[in-house]
Amino acid sequence: MEKELTREVVEKLVGWLDSAGNFVLDQAPDIVQQMLLMRLWECSLGIIFSAVLLGILMTVYMRVATSDRIKGADGFDLISGYALFLAVFSIPLFMLFLEILKIIEVFVAPKVYILEKLSGLM
Repeated sequence: MEKELTREVVEKLVGWLDSAGNFVLDQAPDIVQQMLLMRLWECSLGIIFSAVLLGILMTVYMRVATSDRIKGADGFDLISGYALFLAVFSIPLFMLFLEILKIIEVFVAPKVYILEKLSGLM
């Protein structure tokens, strides 16, 4: 009785593992395609966010730099203007650069990206 029960449990377990393995093999291309597509959307949204942030900062910078109050002030000369420009725009430009690198990674080496993603899950 106990042997039959154990045999049934083992047979069901083997059947379940076999069906799970078949499911993974059947769905693997779709899963990989969805992972790559999701990464592209994430990067695209990051690029859009960085571009909008860069546009807003550029508008604010231009208004401040061309303001009549600032033009007459002794503290806002050419060097401090460039320093402010670099400080303000370096962050969104760096973010934009990183997102573009991620998109290049997906297009150039999608298998490497998938392997890195899977290794992070383990």
